[in-house]
Amino acid sequence: MPAEHYRARIERLAKAVRDEVDYVVVSRAVNIRYFTSLSIDPLERVVLLIVDSFTGDAYILAPMLERDRIAEVAKEIGLHLMVYSDYEDPVKKVSEVLSFGSTVGVEWAVKYGVVTSIKENCSVRGVVLVDDHISRLRMVKDEDELSKLRRASELNQEVIKYVIENLRSGKVEREVSLDACRYAMELGAESCPYPIIQSGPNTALPHKRSSDRVIRDGDIVLIDFTIIYDGYVSDITRTIVLGKGYERDAASIFDVVYRAQASALEAIKPGVAAKDIDLAARDTISREGYGDYFIHRTGHGIGLEVHEEPYIHEESTTIIEEGMVFTVEPGIYLLGRYGIRLEDNVIVTNDGYENLVQLPKSLDPRDYL
Repeated sequence: MPAEHYRARIERLAKAVRDEVDYVVVSRAVNIRYFTSLSIDPLERVVLLIVDSFTGDAYILAPMLERDRIAEVAKEIGLHLMVYSDYEDPVKKVSEVLSFGSTVGVEWAVKYGVVTSIKENCSVRGVVLVDDHISRLRMVKDEDELSKLRRASELNQEVIKYVIENLRSGKVEREVSLDACRYAMELGAESCPYPIIQSGPNTALPHKRSSDRVIRDGDIVLIDFTIIYDGYVSDITRTIVLGKGYERDAASIFDVVYRAQASALEAIKPGVAAKDIDLAARDTISREGYGDYFIHRTGHGIGLEVHEEPYIHEESTTIIEEGMVFTVEPGIYLLGRYGIRLEDNVIVTNDGYENLVQLPKSLDPRDYL
């Protein structure tokens, strides 16, 4: 993406916080990547993006060992590069930027030591949280982001079809998961951070990781696969049954989940509150007597993170806007027996939504082949 694109993001950030703070200090690696393209894992070290909200001047503070890697990008975007050695207090460098008596905006996840050092060394008037401003900027995706999200979804659907095609009785959940990750990387995925393959009673535990359980004929199998392509996430779930002899009420519960998801999808359009989408799914499940078994929100935003704003839950007053991207994933979980979930990823359009997932929705694995 052109350097001016990232420069524009920084300028939008400066404008968004201008009425509240003099400077904003961005510390989360994912947000630094969003505003600069720089993908840096600081580990125990400190990397900060500092933006003057009035001039739009931006500074990147990084350890000396990262200097040569980020210098060219900093120059292209117009970032002032500041580096520190391992024996230096990095935040003392920040005092060279922040003016006396200024108000500084930080993120909730900022390290306590960074905030303390800013207060002690930079003579600031106050420190306030600016997470909401950053989230609002990231919630609405631009065309470059949408293109990456579409490609991530295309790859992920191929992975899920691969899993279903190769699923056999006698295989171990963890082995299926590892094989799927390998295939995802062959297709061009950057990584697969949450490759969940569950079978039998494990499917009733929504985020239980793949285990050493052997998959058997008649098992309900839940495939919740997340991949990252060029930084952007696809998060898709399908539930199938392997072979015959499965739980006799599974088909009817699958139908309830299917209808709940359809109701939520139908509710998506700009101007509605996120809670209305959640309630559309939740009411469908509750009417069938399974409300107590739908134990999570209907969806979450996706982008550079697997879980980000907007969150689609029954109390959320977030107003849905064109360009937002999120999951729609109702489920019913019968502890000790099985669970069923369907998860699609959608882009909000000017009059509804674009579903990035074209996979079938069926318990029968033959429908995916």
